[in-house]
Amino acid sequence: QQRNFDRLRDSELAQLRNWWVDEMLTTTSPQTERMVLFWHDHFATNYRGINRQSMAIARQNQTFRELGMGNFKTLLTAMIRDPALLHYLNNTRNYKAKPNENLARELLELFTLGEGNYDEATVREAARALTGYGVSQNRNLTARFDHWQHDFEEKTLFGETGNFNGDDLVTLLVKQPALDRFIASRFWHLLVADRTPSDNELQPFASAFRDSGHELGVLYRTILESESFWHEQNRGALIKSPATLLIGTARTLDTPKRINQQLPRMLKLSGQDLFAPPNVSGWKEGAPWITPGRLLNRYTALEELLRATREEKNNKPNQSNAIEMSANTLANSNSPNGMSVTNGMNDMTMSNSMNDMSMSDDSGDGMMASANMMSGGMTTDAGSTDAMAESMAQPTAEKHRKPHALSIKLASEEFNGPAKYRIELLSNDESVVWSADEQELVGGWDTVRYGTIDSRDQLPWQTVPLAIEPSLLSQGNTLRVHFTNDDAGDTGDRNLYVGSLSSNQIRMFPTAGSQSSFCSPPNGADAGDLYCAGYVDINVSAIGSEPEANRSGETLKNTLRYASNHLEWARLNNNGTLHVRLVFQDVRLGQRHWPVLSAWYHIDVGGEPHLWLSNEGCWPDCVEQWPPCAWDNERDPTLRMLSFSALGSRGDQEKACHVNALNDDEALLVDALLLQSTDILTTALEREKNQFPTNRRKIKETVAVLIDRLEQPDVRQSFKQRTPTGRNALSDIPTWVQDDTARRPYPQDPSVRTVPIIANSLLERHEQLIDAGFTWNTALAPGVPVSDLPGWENPQVQFSERAELYEHVRSWLLNPTYQVY
Repeated sequence: QQRNFDRLRDSELAQLRNWWVDEMLTTTSPQTERMVLFWHDHFATNYRGINRQSMAIARQNQTFRELGMGNFKTLLTAMIRDPALLHYLNNTRNYKAKPNENLARELLELFTLGEGNYDEATVREAARALTGYGVSQNRNLTARFDHWQHDFEEKTLFGETGNFNGDDLVTLLVKQPALDRFIASRFWHLLVADRTPSDNELQPFASAFRDSGHELGVLYRTILESESFWHEQNRGALIKSPATLLIGTARTLDTPKRINQQLPRMLKLSGQDLFAPPNVSGWKEGAPWITPGRLLNRYTALEELLRATREEKNNKPNQSNAIEMSANTLANSNSPNGMSVTNGMNDMTMSNSMNDMSMSDDSGDGMMASANMMSGGMTTDAGSTDAMAESMAQPTAEKHRKPHALSIKLASEEFNGPAKYRIELLSNDESVVWSADEQELVGGWDTVRYGTIDSRDQLPWQTVPLAIEPSLLSQGNTLRVHFTNDDAGDTGDRNLYVGSLSSNQIRMFPTAGSQSSFCSPPNGADAGDLYCAGYVDINVSAIGSEPEANRSGETLKNTLRYASNHLEWARLNNNGTLHVRLVFQDVRLGQRHWPVLSAWYHIDVGGEPHLWLSNEGCWPDCVEQWPPCAWDNERDPTLRMLSFSALGSRGDQEKACHVNALNDDEALLVDALLLQSTDILTTALEREKNQFPTNRRKIKETVAVLIDRLEQPDVRQSFKQRTPTGRNALSDIPTWVQDDTARRPYPQDPSVRTVPIIANSLLERHEQLIDAGFTWNTALAPGVPVSDLPGWENPQVQFSERAELYEHVRSWLLNPTYQVY
């Protein structure tokens, strides 16, 4: 189970990496991606350091998109509530009784003030201010403030004393002059030079940043308008990061549509593994980018990018894009979703027409600002900064998509050529109902050039549509994926990986199927890994019919479905009060669906059993509308809770209000949780004993006490007379049924995102540049004297032969000067 969990999360992370690379390759706002990457490096968070929580890391990336060019205080306030960062820096274990200083220390040293601008006492007090800031596992990995764990006593920070919390800490931090200089220095190293700036160079930026109220857009513009940015000594003064080098080159050469799945892995080999910086200090920039091993990998990747522009047979789009070719052809039209040649040239025009070295840190690698973006960054008009910040937060325009009823995810490691596969739909007797011709999975990882993949989250997954008629699905029950051209040798191996199969109803995984090959893996979680020729079978019998929850004419009122449940925690206090929290997954009742639902059983001092529902324990909310009478807490303004007595309402207006706040499905849920509480808890306790026979003793003892109380005559008699809410008849209370999670309906998997094609070859790209009034030296090396480019003395030279052009471009890409801005 753990292996399967890790594989699924790694697959999600691989898709997230590919999505981000695709954004960087195709965006019309490259500076957005530059700033998202900058903040990812600044608030460095490693995916594996947060238990593979791919959703949390994706949300952090979205936070950078929304706030990365706004107000720094707003961004910093969001980051002390960022679940990925809180988990990575152990603040989920920062308790009043035992403060954890990790987040506090890095917040001061790496995120705001810099080393030497605080003392150890400040770290301790900052850690106390951040106690209780954690993550709710039950609310879809959202931030949670646990007031029970927060230290509400006075703290002394930066000479001020008060009952400070995390927000107060942020307010105090932005008052410190050291913060202005520290953030300004980070922007200096992003935009100007790798060298350390002098005090005279840095102070104007820090002052402008403070005077603006810490607006990041103002700091950005101030640096771009500065003499330091434009000074000749700062030309070529930044060593390109792997992302800047490879993504920028791919944009300039127009190669993303051919090798975009391989770019995340190339970035890792060059030292910049997206979503996995080496530690909390991020990547070491400047000279560390070009250590001998990394420099060799950078040159190898650049050659691969250039090689992808050659007009060769194996550069045809792979079959997953073949159906989308009609959309690809729109890229050269005036379609608003197409990335036309004209638009691409406009990006370059603004940079190069201003000065042949004016924006070398942007145009030299292709990740340059658009005309609108640049005007927002350079003008002194007050409204333009707001427009720039707004532009930075805008996502890339919607790409062409074509939905597919059925699709499968495949990845491969190529060796002496691409992996080949064939897909069939088989009936019960294994006769072929449908089959497709053998296909090549173009775009796999080339093990000859780069070696084998050492981590599953680096696999270059592709979504392949399957053109199976719906009428045929009902005739088959097995989808078989054949790996037909295994090739292994002393220097490499060719492998095929089979991922999830998706329809608009259900998603299925190889773990629910089987593999037949010469080297079938012993662990069922690895059934999709074809290291030898053979095939993977996936049962698809459920796809041909509607999921049970959607069948027409069938009422589900008397059935309450869930996928699993477990005891989260339990506590028996000395005064007799008792708390047990049970967590259910994928709960469905009537029109309601809770992916996670927590039921909190409680016995008060008088011995009366209750069920509590809290807004920090369900996703989405336990109830659709929290009434004004819901319990709250002055220490945690976001907390809401409802309480329901197992003995029924006793005339208490507050309890009656809690019951009346429920809709019909919610009232049924509460009654079912209470009336069937003994059975639910007994089953959970038996599982607890089997899974943890020698530990978690207090949890098991507490649950046993709770079950004993629920079996007492007053409770049993009350349960026979009426439902606890009084809203339903006893005969209407739904029965709990544990469902097969494989039958859970899923939204349709999005189809392959079409990457616009601007040029079909390097020669065509050259002709586009010449027609637009550009040359290769202005595209690849703005500001570099033409005499430094061997063979390019004539900037308007016409290349009549493809090989000649290829070698000229190659000579510059492999020139050491190309490694810097």
